[in-house]
Amino acid sequence: MLRDRGAANGKPEVKPTDSALHIYTAGCDGMDFDRDGNLYTGSFGDGRFWVLNLLGNGRYSKPKLLSTDVTCCDGICYDPVRNRMLLTASEQNGIYAWDIAQKKMSVLWSNGDTDGADGLLDQPCEVMMLDENRVLVVNI
Repeated sequence: MLRDRGAANGKPEVKPTDSALHIYTAGCDGMDFDRDGNLYTGSFGDGRFWVLNLLGNGRYSKPKLLSTDVTCCDGICYDPVRNRMLLTASEQNGIYAWDIAQKKMSVLWSNGDTDGADGLLDQPCEVMMLDENRVLVVNI
């Protein structure tokens, strides 16, 4: 997918050691289904958040981009009470929520850089609903 075209097209050459390359090498991370059977997933490398709509007979639509608000999507969990997807934003030390009906992303929690010793988020990687009002978040 990533081609080394050099400077011939006016763009700088991309080398495997470039830090920006992670957007091409870190793919989908986390997935869950909503109540209608639609599949949601996010890209760890660049945070893009996608849905594949259930078409029936075990078939899904092509991925549809929903949001680019997260820079590094990791874990995803469906919240059936509020009909939303919860996402961990590893680079942003945050938990985001995609409201399925409103088609809108919001921040549930985010904090600055920390080592997690103070109980704050430190590269959250998974989120899970414990009950209607509590979530469990795992830090890297």
